[in-house]
Amino acid sequence: MHKKKVSACFVILFLMIPLSAVSQADDSGSSGTDSAASAEEGSSPAEGEEAEEAEEAEEAEEEEDKIFEFYIEGHGGYEYFDMMALHADPNFISSASRDNLNQQNAAGAVKSASFSGHGWATGAGLGFRLYIIGLGLNYQYSQIDVEGETKYALGPPRSAAGTLNLHTLMLELQLILPLGPVDLMLAGMVGYARMGSNVDISDAFNSDGYAGRLGINLDIYVARWISLGVGGNVGLLGFHHGDSRAGSLSIDALFRLVFHIG
Repeated sequence: MHKKKVSACFVILFLMIPLSAVSQADDSGSSGTDSAASAEEGSSPAEGEEAEEAEEAEEAEEEEDKIFEFYIEGHGGYEYFDMMALHADPNFISSASRDNLNQQNAAGAVKSASFSGHGWATGAGLGFRLYIIGLGLNYQYSQIDVEGETKYALGPPRSAAGTLNLHTLMLELQLILPLGPVDLMLAGMVGYARMGSNVDISDAFNSDGYAGRLGINLDIYVARWISLGVGGNVGLLGFHHGDSRAGSLSIDALFRLVFHIG
């Protein structure tokens, strides 16, 4: 009897050992899963913060790169031009006009001369930018088809038409407002102007003068080193030939291509 009890005890112990091992394995698996889940939950915010910090660092680096740069730009588009003589001397009428009109003695009796027209303009510029301030040189050439007339104190006005060639070389000061991938720019320009033409209204159409322009541009970065944009300028120009004086207004609508270096 005693031997049967001992044998029963051994059987019970033998059966309990695997059950205990399975229970421990379940507990360890459960705790491992919980630990892995908690580790995964803990790593997600950290990874998100690291990605956000990397993005902020990249943006800061791009802003730092924009602090100083050189630029080269090209532009082209439409120009409207309107000119009015403010004062005229006998030389204001071209010699060909005097011969044709047979008004040698009335050459000084010019009341006014005016013409207007439109055409195309193209040009280029270069300079540097220091954060929101830019300084550079701007050249523009315009070819404009014009019509106009000269009014005399005696006799009827005489009309004429032709092509006007206008050159300007100006110092440009820029105020740049960075708006992410877009730059909004206000520009002021002042400098030299040269006018030449085949218009026979006046010798003053082949003359030197001065020019000033105010403009606004909107440039969009398509890459770190290149931007495309549009712009508009309003200009006032003055010309002189002998004692003749003339003033003019120009309006430009332009497309822009800018290369950024630095």
